[in-house]
Amino acid sequence: MATYKLPDLQADQSSSSTIYLFGDTNVPNNELNVIQAGWHISTFLYNSSYPRFFTAWTSDGYEKGCINLLCAGFVSTTNIYGPGSFIPEFSTYGGEQKYLSILITRDSNTGNWWVTYNDQLPIGYFPKELLPKMDDYANSMQMGGHVNSPLNVPSPPMGSGHPSYEGRNKAAYFIQVQFVNKLNSMFVLNADYLETNIDIGDYYSISDNRYVDDKDKYVFAYGGAGGFK
Repeated sequence: MATYKLPDLQADQSSSSTIYLFGDTNVPNNELNVIQAGWHISTFLYNSSYPRFFTAWTSDGYEKGCINLLCAGFVSTTNIYGPGSFIPEFSTYGGEQKYLSILITRDSNTGNWWVTYNDQLPIGYFPKELLPKMDDYANSMQMGGHVNSPLNVPSPPMGSGHPSYEGRNKAAYFIQVQFVNKLNSMFVLNADYLETNIDIGDYYSISDNRYVDDKDKYVFAYGGAGGFK
């Protein structure tokens, strides 16, 4: 996923680029298990416009849970990098693009869900005890942009802050989107099984979702400038 600095967020706003894994989605909402990893900009957590790596989890449909290491949950296994860390490089609009690679896999021996940063650094795991509805596998996955904002101000920018139709090097992209099966083998899912969703189409968009080639694999663009609902 391409990383960007977003200087225009106001107080108590956040903008993220996130991978979500869901446990059994047929349970009542207060039993829903979700784990997340990605990059975000959060003025209420960091008072900064620079992107940071983050993780989050819930075992009860977001009635409680935790982001980063603010409470017990995610187990960090290295002091080199971890949740809340600065992302050292970010993309330039119309110029060089910088990407964050995230891999989330389940350890079949322990049942823990591991997060690997930039293809080579396992940074920690979500213990299986946190996620009783994710014992064997994730039921579904989502990825893309998400924003939070008070109601009395324009919603914040998402992605690069530019709409998806501007294309490569301008809009934010997910590239090399792959899925991991129970044998921890990676594959590209058939596009027939993928759906797109936009909550506020006046300000945010998604496009160019397609298989490109063996290098970039499945890609999609997303984002927008934000605004009042």
